[in-house]
Amino acid sequence: MNLVDFNVSSISQGGNEILSDVQFSLPPGKSIGVIGPSGVGKSTILRVIAGFHNEYQGECKVEGIHVSPENEKKVRGKLSFLFQRSPLMEDMTLLENLELALLFVKIPKEEKKESIYEVLDRLKLSHAMRQYPDQLSGGMRRRAVLAAAILRRPKILLCDEPFTGQDPVTKDDLVQLFSLIREEYGFSMILVSHDVRETLQLCDETILLMDGKLQAKGDKEALMSGASDRARRFMELGSYV
Repeated sequence: MNLVDFNVSSISQGGNEILSDVQFSLPPGKSIGVIGPSGVGKSTILRVIAGFHNEYQGECKVEGIHVSPENEKKVRGKLSFLFQRSPLMEDMTLLENLELALLFVKIPKEEKKESIYEVLDRLKLSHAMRQYPDQLSGGMRRRAVLAAAILRRPKILLCDEPFTGQDPVTKDDLVQLFSLIREEYGFSMILVSHDVRETLQLCDETILLMDGKLQAKGDKEALMSGASDRARRFMELGSYV
């Protein structure tokens, strides 16, 4: 069974259609990238999957469950989120933030503690556990957010521009670490980005959105061959082609 089946004929925002005919599936253990220019509706796809946006026509399922208000709790229990904006509480230490991430997870207290220390060690943040978010560097803060996201051991991680705003070296380090962490923890992923290089590096398949529709999907060669001239230019300017 696929973890996500997305078969949507139309997505609207404030009554205006922004995307049409978007279909893809996310198998277990795989990752899908969603790329395209700003404002094309990439992030809205994530909101549909999570049940935060219901202005669409078609069907979206998470592990066979229809995304709907009555199934909201079941669906979100399978997801974690990694967003561009940090969700860390500024008046809490890193350790307290991670404890908060597990607050409503029904596992023994000792197991929660072990999980937190394991993730801190894996992401090389153990030395910073007593620090507050404003004391962390940009790269450390991103790793802290990743730690909070994977602590719940999600089946699916929804990522919305998670590395934006980092300097090139820090960003490259984060992308490489993220790839290792995904393999180690075994979660599937949908990554929204306008960074072509980053997405092709991290994802098994990539979807290219432009001009209100899905232009092409697949690997780099498939994207280049199936896209419009404008979409190919977007690919060329954002990758090593």
